[in-house]
Amino acid sequence: MAEENQESAKRLRRYDPHRKEKILDKALELIAECGVAGITHRRIAAHAGVPLGSMTYHFNSMDELLFLVFSRFAQGAADFVKTKLESASTPEEAIGAFASLMTDKAWVNRRNMAALYEFYSLATREPAYRQILNAWSDSTRRCLERFFSPATARAFDVCVEGVLLQNFLNPDGGLPREEIIALLRRISVQNSPPH
Repeated sequence: MAEENQESAKRLRRYDPHRKEKILDKALELIAECGVAGITHRRIAAHAGVPLGSMTYHFNSMDELLFLVFSRFAQGAADFVKTKLESASTPEEAIGAFASLMTDKAWVNRRNMAALYEFYSLATREPAYRQILNAWSDSTRRCLERFFSPATARAFDVCVEGVLLQNFLNPDGGLPREEIIALLRRISVQNSPPH
């Protein structure tokens, strides 16, 4: 009976249709924990609980794996922004929604922020990663441009980067939502066309 269960577990493990996604998720966790420089195929496989051979089966190289990890991360973040802003129907609601995403613990957490800054670091040296970041920023600005001018959308996008970094590094939690809303209002007024 025990042998049957072990064989069944091996079969299930061997044919796990979600193994690649699991590896990508666990790789992101490790990147947040020990940085891009601290990851290896062996370390990711152990963290994901998959055979080492799964790494080379699913990914041709560490570069491919990193590219997929960060592409997936950026797409998830872009989708999060889009979802937050979809419920807004006025500029004021969009300001509230955008401020909320800067304080939402579903996004603003240690794992995501550490991974984000590893991503930025990689993008300073690798143009392919810069393209992923630029596509993410473009997506955010398009969402904001439903309510604001392109200049205001750009300013909001720049603002979010600074607020996220400061709030992540500040032991007191950084700017609260109300102060972020006030900041975004000032930005939107400054970038409004004169009447």
